[in-house]
Amino acid sequence: MKILIINHYIGSSYYGMDYRQYYLAREWVKLGHEVTILGASYSHLRIHQPEVSKDLQEEWIEGIRYLWVRTPRYQSSGFGRILNILVFVVKCLLYAKRIRKEVNPGFILVASTYVLDIYPAYRIGRKCGAKLVYELHDLWPLSPMIIGGYSKYHPFIRLVQSAENFACRKSDYFISLLGNAKGYLVSHGMKPEKFIYIPNGYSVDDQSAGSMPVPLEHQQCLRI
Repeated sequence: MKILIINHYIGSSYYGMDYRQYYLAREWVKLGHEVTILGASYSHLRIHQPEVSKDLQEEWIEGIRYLWVRTPRYQSSGFGRILNILVFVVKCLLYAKRIRKEVNPGFILVASTYVLDIYPAYRIGRKCGAKLVYELHDLWPLSPMIIGGYSKYHPFIRLVQSAENFACRKSDYFISLLGNAKGYLVSHGMKPEKFIYIPNGYSVDDQSAGSMPVPLEHQQCLRI
């Protein structure tokens, strides 16, 4: 199967976080699937950033095809980060036809936290009949409202709320790391039978490869 993953913050063993979709993609490649990941060229979560010189740049990592979308850097969670998000989503929409032709996915997994990437995912999947699955990491826009103090009337919050409602209605399935999110999502239009709870796991291969000893000061904090 040809699988497309859309995750703005995607990383790898070299780039750093976000790891979840990277590990999933690595296992799917081992099973013989073709996996393409669409990610932003800049993320505050990464240790290293990819070298990108054009809007859509290809890189292969451990059999996984990465398509980096060039986005601006930012320093905080204010306007710069919002601009980074909007540039990523708009460019994914602009390149949706090209991505669909090059990847031709049968399965699309959307997992960028802020929900807006559901729109390019839907545009890509609609023409090729792909199953559309949204993976919920965090409750946006609820989290920015509670933690960041944003009003529900803020333009960005209203935009994200519309995207969340759209994802609840249009996704074939809704995966969540949050086991108690079902009721919340149902209240925003998701059918109860679409909900699947899948918590984080870990890589057996990476764990068995050995690790560095825990530093003494960390041992003291952890009382090892």
